[in-house]
Amino acid sequence: KQHGENAELLEQLDIKQERELQALQDKFEKERLQKEEEYIDQLIDLRLNNMEEGKEKELAILRNKHQQELEEIRAKYGEQTELEKELLEQQKRELQEVEAEFDAQANEEKIAQANETLATIQGYLDQANQINDVLNEIGDRRKDRLEKQSDEQLETIEKNKKLELSQENLSAQEKIRIEQKFAMQEFEVKKKTAEATDRINKKAFQREKAFKLAKIGIDTAAAVVGALAAAPPPVNFINAGIVGAIGAAQAVLVATQKFEGTAGTIQPPSFDAPSSSGAGASGGAAASGGGSSQNNITTLTDPLVGEGTGKVVLSMVEVNEMQQEMIQIDDVATL
Repeated sequence: KQHGENAELLEQLDIKQERELQALQDKFEKERLQKEEEYIDQLIDLRLNNMEEGKEKELAILRNKHQQELEEIRAKYGEQTELEKELLEQQKRELQEVEAEFDAQANEEKIAQANETLATIQGYLDQANQINDVLNEIGDRRKDRLEKQSDEQLETIEKNKKLELSQENLSAQEKIRIEQKFAMQEFEVKKKTAEATDRINKKAFQREKAFKLAKIGIDTAAAVVGALAAAPPPVNFINAGIVGAIGAAQAVLVATQKFEGTAGTIQPPSFDAPSSSGAGASGGAAASGGGSSQNNITTLTDPLVGEGTGKVVLSMVEVNEMQQEMIQIDDVATL
């Protein structure tokens, strides 16, 4: 009794700790998802506002300077001269260089911020994974207790079955009914244990699945940022799209995985009546021997009576029925 009370107390403590850790893990998951949204916004935003404003100011100053240079050339040499054409080409190149410089700087800043966001997301994921390891340890302890409890219950069932079968003067049908009763008890214990174990394993499966999806998301995001930084447009966007597609395909494979428990494979024992063909054959043989009477036989029943030897008079139909049922009981015993 003391052992049972201790086991129940340990189970309650583990369940309480499991709930607290799950709540903490959910908190980290929520914060991680918020950071992922922030990261997605950073990827969509191709230019930072402060960099855009700085570029426009620089370009405005440069265009004003170009306008002054152009007016001086025209005032001195007239319009549509070769010197004016050369000046315009030079001014065009200067504007392009300024735009390229600011765009590159904006991209570098954007990539740096994206990498910083990814590092934060990875931190949340690492914390959640550590909690998941503790939750798995708690689940393993709970499964160990379930298995131990199941073994004790099955041992008790076996002892009670042997005790009832050891009674004297039991008929064959009474023996069979005892076997059937305890076979059902054994099935119920195994089924209940498997269902409880499946619930624990399913939670672990769902946590692992969520972690894998998050890990694929982070790895894909890091690869996308790397692709954007590795080459100039439009090649970098093409490479980033390819990397993103590969990550999405991996995520689909993980997302479609289904949990498969063991409780569904444990079937109740079957105690169906013997087939009509067997009974019919016996009945036919009996009828040919003398109308409605049946041939009776005398048989030793050591396995059925337990200790000692007794003799029981059984009809052929009863023998056939008993043989069929004993085969079924033997099948149940292997469950």
